[in-house]
Amino acid sequence: MLSMLERGKVMTEVLENIEFTVPSYALCSIVNGDETGMTDDEIESVDALEERAESLRDAFGGTHYHWSVSEGAESEFCHTNDVDGMAGDCVVINLVIMRSV
Repeated sequence: MLSMLERGKVMTEVLENIEFTVPSYALCSIVNGDETGMTDDEIESVDALEERAESLRDAFGGTHYHWSVSEGAESEFCHTNDVDGMAGDCVVINLVIMRSV
């Protein structure tokens, strides 16, 4: 998947868009870096997801990435998720891997 986004005078190439199912409690931490109210185990699980995102960025040859939540995305019950593997209230988000060109 290659597309170009123009931001000012810098062009950004989208290399990959990967869906992840994450628990609702982790969303603020993943998107905004806000770990308020999270347990140490929850924070460790989110940190592991960030490490996975960095590894994927490197594997695809990207220079940066961001997390994206679709407008109007709603949470729903899931039997497992990509952060801690537990059942619970989850949201689907996207890891967008990019590079500056």
